[in-house]
Amino acid sequence: MSLEIKIELGHKAWKNSKPNKEGYTHDWTLFVQGVNGNEIKHIVEKVIFYLPESYQDPKRIREKPPFVLSESTSRTLSIQIDVFFCTEAKLNKVNYIYDLFITNEAVTNSLVRKLTFPKPSKEFKEKLLLCGGELVDPQKTFPMVTGTLQKCKVEPDDEIQILNNAVDDTISTTVKKAYNFQNKCSTSSEKLLHIL
Repeated sequence: MSLEIKIELGHKAWKNSKPNKEGYTHDWTLFVQGVNGNEIKHIVEKVIFYLPESYQDPKRIREKPPFVLSESTSRTLSIQIDVFFCTEAKLNKVNYIYDLFITNEAVTNSLVRKLTFPKPSKEFKEKLLLCGGELVDPQKTFPMVTGTLQKCKVEPDDEIQILNNAVDDTISTTVKKAYNFQNKCSTSSEKLLHIL
């Protein structure tokens, strides 16, 4: 069996009554957290937010929860977010590109990303359960998919290669279409079963 956790990435943004001293029109808060109040602090060691170079100190590190960053802007931003996991995860980090957008109205937006960890150790399984982890059967989730998995990078409406050495006759290629992703993600480990 495998365990699946859900990580929520999101932001709130609002327009100020007048621009601040840097000329920015909007304030925003970006966050990485567990879903439904679940604490990811048991498995996440740190989160790094990479702002555009126009910001002072564009690399912002959060080594303990809440994994939150607040700033100002006058435009939509693409922000790289690196989520680093504890050593028991056997997965160093996951990268996301988050599109932080603003409007003339207040904005609240979030995305949920699922991470599935195959055959976690007893100690890591306990940590995953503390984070709201749920048992999943990968054969029921993906009955046609077999083979060893490798790094993947997901981009909206683009192809991703997630299987290596596929053995199911019904899979004619190891490249699958990935749809309905609003942001990009990639893994830095071959131990991750899948990212959805």
